[in-house]
Amino acid sequence: MAQRCQLVATVWLLAAAATQAHRQRWQRASSSFLASANRQDDCPVCHAPVKAGTIPSEIGEASGIATSVRQKGVSYVVNDDPDQNGLAEPTLYVLDEAGARLGSLIITGLSKVNFTNSTRKGVNGDWEAISVGPCAVGSSHSNCLFIGDIGNNCARKKRADPNADCSFMRKGDVYSIIQVPEPSSELLKANGSLAMPGRRLNFRYEDGPHDAESLLVTPQGRLYVITKEDGSDSHLFELPRKWLEEKDPLVDVTRLPNATKIAALQGVDGERVTDADLLLGQGGSVRGLTVRTLQRLLHYPVPEAPEHEDLTKTLADSVARPPCELPVPPRSKWNPLSSEPVQRQGEGVAWQQSDIMLCGEDNPELLRISCALPWHHSAERSTELSTERSTERSTERS
Repeated sequence: MAQRCQLVATVWLLAAAATQAHRQRWQRASSSFLASANRQDDCPVCHAPVKAGTIPSEIGEASGIATSVRQKGVSYVVNDDPDQNGLAEPTLYVLDEAGARLGSLIITGLSKVNFTNSTRKGVNGDWEAISVGPCAVGSSHSNCLFIGDIGNNCARKKRADPNADCSFMRKGDVYSIIQVPEPSSELLKANGSLAMPGRRLNFRYEDGPHDAESLLVTPQGRLYVITKEDGSDSHLFELPRKWLEEKDPLVDVTRLPNATKIAALQGVDGERVTDADLLLGQGGSVRGLTVRTLQRLLHYPVPEAPEHEDLTKTLADSVARPPCELPVPPRSKWNPLSSEPVQRQGEGVAWQQSDIMLCGEDNPELLRISCALPWHHSAERSTELSTERSTERSTERS
């Protein structure tokens, strides 16, 4: 009897602790949302994450996700290690809204990457991010997939501690963005898998090597990277503006273009940034930047700027202000009775119209966060969602 009482008490304490942690997360998100109320553009009002589906098992480490602009419900997922599974060529995976595999893209013609560690010569790199955008600057005729071969754990460790014992560095400190034409869903459905030519756009950072897992491509063809740091500020870098006008891959490492540092992200508080995506408004304008860390989901509203205004300056001003916080799945399940989804190592984030899609390296669940966007919802809709969130919290407490 005493053991049973002790077990009941233990379960009750765990549930109480989980409820308190859940309440604190919502309070922090709510206070962040209220803090943004006086900004030019408010943040989205979002539900808690729910399971949308299951990612195929062959995607062992889903490190990034992007959604198609032109093909509704289609997502692209990148594997952290493109040499995983013994594939002859690196492969991208195409999924539907429930995570089911629609097909795969086999990327051909890529040059190999060398690291200083002698055990990994001639590999396809460390793929950490993916985004969708126009194939050329200022073009709206065709879209391409952009894959960020931008991972470099040793660079991050050595920035935090110059004496860190880590020798797995990129040879020549060269990084690259891989560009691949986006196929139509009809071709994928007809063939299952497609071989697509890719090319590397190589670059260096102007201030030395970095680790990064976030790649952004605007509808106008501007490319940005957000660095991943240990205990220090993550920075927004811009890649060369006329990069996509080059007809041939930039392979001459003696004259590589530099990524230019734009601004430090406020509110990240030294956490590791694992992915990011742009929220697009009506007409394809950039209206927000959503950043994922291992702990949180941050959103920086971006004011709607005139066409002649420099987007880079607008983004720099936006990330220099404190972000608001969106709901994110916990990294562990403290309450055994809760049905709340968990992602221990959150890696990917992508906007799909007014929904946010999340993926992680630790489990196969594809998560969805439904949001009401500032320019779509009315005051009544905001009140309705706030009431629904209160109901969700009450249900969790009970």
